[in-house]
Amino acid sequence: MAGKNDNPENDPKLESESGLNRRDFVKTGVAAGLSSGALLGSDDARTQLPTTRAQETDWHYEVDVVIAGGGCAGLTAAIRARDLGASVLVVDQNFDLGGRMLHSAARMSLGGGDPVQQRDIRGESDQEGLVTVAPLEDPEELDDSTDLLFTDLTDWSVIDPKGQHPYRYNERDLARSWAENCPATRQFLIDNYVRFSRVSSTHGGGGLSRARLANC
Repeated sequence: MAGKNDNPENDPKLESESGLNRRDFVKTGVAAGLSSGALLGSDDARTQLPTTRAQETDWHYEVDVVIAGGGCAGLTAAIRARDLGASVLVVDQNFDLGGRMLHSAARMSLGGGDPVQQRDIRGESDQEGLVTVAPLEDPEELDDSTDLLFTDLTDWSVIDPKGQHPYRYNERDLARSWAENCPATRQFLIDNYVRFSRVSSTHGGGGLSRARLANC
């Protein structure tokens, strides 16, 4: 897996073998495009221009932001843009929104001391009173932090001194950012009418030293 400093532009082996790095390739491509346009006669150049003018376009919608793809990232971006006062249009190739998020079976491990963990520690229900069962996990299994979550993502010795999580190959800065944003992510979903069951266990993708999994 490539690291954050692995840049083909800075690889002397690649540059010496090809004699052309990525930056030079882009420059050459632009220059070639300009040169080929200059070689065209005026009549030839005009035939390559779009035939439809802007004033002839029949517009059906006008919005501030267009989101391409209604998956997890696209819907989050759309909601955030809407919250900031923009009008938004989400375009997706499928007949249902959700993208790969549809394959999650509504199971979500976040943690780091997120609002659902805190709710279950206090033994409370959700704000509408939809959760009527008692917490499924003991408070000590829910006592979480972003530091512990980050450790879970990068070091499995929290459960097995010899354990090696495959996430150890990931970028630590990215894993840290993910851990620190988990509580805010859970709150963002709650604020946008996603409701969660009691926290029940967890899965490898969310770390194993604390209970973090809740169904939507």
